[in-house]
Amino acid sequence: MELTARRLDLARRVGDIKREAHQPIRNYVVEAEAIALVRDAAARLRVDPDVAEELLKLEIRESLRVQEKDRAGRVKADGHAGKALVVGGAGNMGRWFVEFLESMGHDVAVSDPRGAPPGRPRVEDVAAAAGSFDLILLATPPSATGDVLRSLHGKTRGLVVDIASLKSPHAAELRALAASGVRVASLHPMWGPSADLLAGRNLVVCDCGSAEAARAAKALFAHTAANVVEMPLEQHDVYMGLVLGLPHAVNLAFGHALASQPIPFSQVRSLGGPTFQKQVAVSREVAGENKDLYHEIQRLNPHTAEVLARLRRSLDELEAAVADRAAFRAYMARAQAFYEGGSP
Repeated sequence: MELTARRLDLARRVGDIKREAHQPIRNYVVEAEAIALVRDAAARLRVDPDVAEELLKLEIRESLRVQEKDRAGRVKADGHAGKALVVGGAGNMGRWFVEFLESMGHDVAVSDPRGAPPGRPRVEDVAAAAGSFDLILLATPPSATGDVLRSLHGKTRGLVVDIASLKSPHAAELRALAASGVRVASLHPMWGPSADLLAGRNLVVCDCGSAEAARAAKALFAHTAANVVEMPLEQHDVYMGLVLGLPHAVNLAFGHALASQPIPFSQVRSLGGPTFQKQVAVSREVAGENKDLYHEIQRLNPHTAEVLARLRRSLDELEAAVADRAAFRAYMARAQAFYEGGSP
């Protein structure tokens, strides 16, 4: 524990040097080199290299956490960052962004029919108040985001960003708002409201026609170690069909299949091996999420039908492959080759 404490103290000092040199918190090249060195050392010392790698990754994550926290504190201490309005700020992700923006030094107000989190001012009319804010962040469901964007035409000179899980339902409104001269960009934080460390988490940034707005949106996370992925607006929902829609569907179907059989969960739970336990953990988490939001993620993505059709074909092919050993091996090998080679 003394060595861990010393390491974290050094990590904080390294974080200060990175900040002064305007360097990002995370450096994937250095991490890869450190992991390779540790695995080599473990092999020489007859320690399982996988165990050594996991130990180092744990230390890296904790170092990133303290550096990210320290940088956020310094950003706030550097002065007032401006006034921000979080539309939908009483929801789960809305509350997360209220606290996140406050940690950066913003004065945050909330517009939400459910009210505002304790201690934050509430805005009733977004369009009427828009001109007094430097940043307007829309933490609204995909189906509601378009209406808010339309209401902002000619109302603000601040930065406007949405964080909706899908972009197709309001892509036209994003483009139109940018064309009107408003600094607007679209974000998709690929994490949930329980996240406290952004190191290793993905942030999707879509340029809606204002490169300056996209840069400003990315700058909101400059003090974090989030992995920023830039993506054309029109491609966003294609990828979300794969990385959101498909895993949601698989885990919902898994839970539904379990619930449709007569054996109580308490009995099967005690018998399951590692694969079952891992799958149950993810499926249970998905089943407990916001059901209206998950419905929108499936219903409003124009690529959902294609994704579900592929899943259905894969199940049909699996059923057919069970009858033949060679076919079953080939079925498994196709996924293995995809993961190892990154090609279909």
